[in-house]
Amino acid sequence: MKKHNQRSRNLNGTFCKPDNSSPSLNSQFEVKNSAIDDIYVCKVKKIKKAVNEINESINEVIPNQLEKLAHKVIHKSLKKNKEITLNTNGRPLKVTVIPNATKSSNDVSQRTVKRRTSEVQRLRKAVSVGGELRQLSDEVSHLPSKPPNQDVDDSLAMKVDCGLGWQQIRKLRRYFLPGFISSERQMQGRQEELTLDFIDEKMIPLVFKCDGANGKDGFLEKMAPVVVVKNIHDFLFTHLEKHEELHNIKPKDGEILIKFGGDKGGGSTKFELQICSIDKPNALHNILVVLMFNAPDYTTNLSRTLPLISKQITDLNGQEWRGYKLRVFFFGDYDFLVRIYGLYSPNGRYCCLFCTSTKDDINKGIKREPRCLQNMSEDYAKFIDSGSKEDKSKDVSRNIVRAPMVNVDIDHVSIPCLHISLGVFKKLYDLLECEAHEMDKQLYKFRQHNPSAESRNNFELCIAQSALKLEASKKQIAILEDEIVTIEDNMTIAQLGQSASAISSKTQKIKELKETIEKDQLKHGMGPIACSMDLVLKENRVDRRAYHGKAFNGNHVHKCCKINIIAKLMDKFKETLESQSMDIPIKHAQALTIQAKGIDAKFTPLFHKFSAVEQKINHTRPVTDYEINEIDNDIKDFFIEYRKYGYNISPKLHMLEVHVVPTLRRWHVGLGLLSEQGGEQIHAAFNRQSRNVHGVNSEGKKMKSIMKNHMVYTVPEIHHRIVPPKKRKHSTEE
Repeated sequence: MKKHNQRSRNLNGTFCKPDNSSPSLNSQFEVKNSAIDDIYVCKVKKIKKAVNEINESINEVIPNQLEKLAHKVIHKSLKKNKEITLNTNGRPLKVTVIPNATKSSNDVSQRTVKRRTSEVQRLRKAVSVGGELRQLSDEVSHLPSKPPNQDVDDSLAMKVDCGLGWQQIRKLRRYFLPGFISSERQMQGRQEELTLDFIDEKMIPLVFKCDGANGKDGFLEKMAPVVVVKNIHDFLFTHLEKHEELHNIKPKDGEILIKFGGDKGGGSTKFELQICSIDKPNALHNILVVLMFNAPDYTTNLSRTLPLISKQITDLNGQEWRGYKLRVFFFGDYDFLVRIYGLYSPNGRYCCLFCTSTKDDINKGIKREPRCLQNMSEDYAKFIDSGSKEDKSKDVSRNIVRAPMVNVDIDHVSIPCLHISLGVFKKLYDLLECEAHEMDKQLYKFRQHNPSAESRNNFELCIAQSALKLEASKKQIAILEDEIVTIEDNMTIAQLGQSASAISSKTQKIKELKETIEKDQLKHGMGPIACSMDLVLKENRVDRRAYHGKAFNGNHVHKCCKINIIAKLMDKFKETLESQSMDIPIKHAQALTIQAKGIDAKFTPLFHKFSAVEQKINHTRPVTDYEINEIDNDIKDFFIEYRKYGYNISPKLHMLEVHVVPTLRRWHVGLGLLSEQGGEQIHAAFNRQSRNVHGVNSEGKKMKSIMKNHMVYTVPEIHHRIVPPKKRKHSTEE
C-alpha cells in the first residue's frame, strides 16, 4: 500500500495524516490530502441531498400510509402489554395505554370511578419511579383546603328534591362544614323572590261528609281555607319565560298547548296547569298547582271554588306570547268531567260527555250528535223550564242538570285515556276472573264428594267442611223422608189433621236443607284458579290495591300490556286446573280442561288486541296519519272480538270506540300529552310535603307552605340544579 493512502480516522471521524519526518514528503501529502478532503465533502453533500430528496418524495407520496403503519405497529404492541418502550437517539420513550373517556367522573357509576382510579395509580407508579407515596402526598397538598359552598339555588334544589322541611335543614347543617348549606334567611328570601307573592288564601264555606249529630243528611257545611294563585296570567307567563331561557319551549304549529284540570286525592282537591309544549310535560316538576282545598270534590265545593280562577283560565285561551298563540285544554277523570260540565250521572241514559248517544246507541256502536257548549246551554234551559227535576232530565235535557263551570268547549276536553286504559283492562280482567271462579265452583262441587285427606290450605279446608255439611244434610233429609213415609203408613182418619201438619213441617224442613245445600258455594275469588291469577300478577310486581276494589294503576296496566300477561295467566290457569283435577272423576276433569281451552281461546285475542291499542295511544309523541289508521284498525278489531261474546259496552269503552280516533286525527299527538296522566302524581308529592308541616297550627298556613314549596320545585332554574340519580348498570360506560 502506498504511503499517501495510509490514512486513519480519529475518534471524531476525521482523517489523520501519517507521521513522516521528511519535509518534501509532507508538502506532497498536504496537497493530496486537501484534494481528497474536497472530494469526500462533495460526495457527502451529494449523499445528503439524495437522502433528503428521497425523504421528500416519500412524504409527498405516502404520508398517511407511513402514519397508519406506525399506528398499527404501536397498537399491536400495546395489545400485548399496556406499556412499551421506543428507542431514540437519547433516552428511550415509554408509551402507555390511557382509556379515551367520554364522560366526566361526576356522571359515571362508582364502579367506573374505581376503574379510573386504578389507571391513575398505574400511571403514578410509572412516573414516580418507586416514589408513589411522595407523589400522592404532593397531589393531596394541591387539593383545596375547604370544599366550595353551595349557592342559594343549589341549597333550595337540595331541599325540594329531598322533600326536607326547615327543621330537617337545620339538623342537616350540623353535619356539614359551616357555610356549606346556605343560611335559612337566604333560602327563605330566595324562595319569596321566586314565588313572587303569587299565593293567596281565602275562607269559603265548603261541604264535608259528616255522620255526627251536627250533620244534616250526612253532610256538614263549614268555613275552610282555599289556597289559590292570584294572577294566573303572570304566573304562567313567568314560567314560559324561564323555560325559554333554557330553550325548553317546543311550539306545535305556532301554538303553545296548555292544559288545565283537576282531581281529588290524598284528602284534598287540586287544580293544575301544565305546559304541554316542553320536554316531559307530565313530569312532576312541570305541574303548576293553581288552586287547592282540603275537602272532597263534591259538585257544591267545585261550584264555590272554581269561579276563583275559571275566568282567568278562559282568558288565557287565544292570548299570544312571543308570537305564539296559547291553546287551552281541559282534563280530568271521567267522573270529574261529568260534574264540571253539568251531567246528572256518568251512568245515566245520556252518559257520554262528548256526544248525545244513549246507552242503547252505545251498545249498538251508533254515534249521535256531538255535544258542545251551545247545545248543552240549550239543554240546560230546557231543564230549567221543565221544573229542574233531576230524575226527569233524561227525558227533557239529555241528562244536563247544571251549567258548565268552565268555558272550555267540549272539543278541547281531553279524552281521559289513562282511566280508559284502567277501566277497560280491569273489565277484561274481571271477566276472566269470573270465568275462573265458575271453574272453581265446579271444582268445589265435584270435590265435595271426594275431599282430600289432608287439608293443607283454605280451599281444601272449605271443601272438607262443606263435604261434612253435605253429608250431614243428606242424612237428615233421608231421616225426615223416612219419618214422612212412616207417618203416611200409620196415619188413621182420626189422626188425619195432626199427621198432615207433621208431614207439612217435615217437608218444609227438607226444602230448607236442600236450599242450604244449593247455597253452599265458594266465595268469589277464593278458589285455587282465581287465586293463581293473583300470584301471576305478584310475580310480575303488579299488586292490586285491595282498598280500591282491587283496581290497577297506570303502571300496572302498561306493564301487563307489554309483558303479554295473558299468556302467563293462562299457563298458570291450566297448571292449577291440572293439579286440582287429580281427585275428581275423569269425565269431569276432561270437561273442565275443554272449558279452560275455550276460556283461553276467548280471552287471549281480547287481551292481545287491547294491548296493541293501549300502547299506541298512551304516549306524548306526535302521530302520523298512517299511525292513526293503524290505531283505527286495531280498535275496530278489538271491538269485533269483544262484541262476539255479547258483553256490555261501558262509557269508557264507548269513548275508546267512537271518540279516540277523531281526537287523534284533529291534534296528531298521543292522548297522553293532553290527558290526566300528569295530574295523578301530584297527590303523593303533596302528601310527602304535608309531613314536614304537621306542626303548623293553621290549616291555611300548612297549605300555603306546601304550595310554596312545590312552586319552588317547578321553577326551571331551580329544577335545573337538581342532581339526577346515577343509573345503576353493569355494562361498560366508556
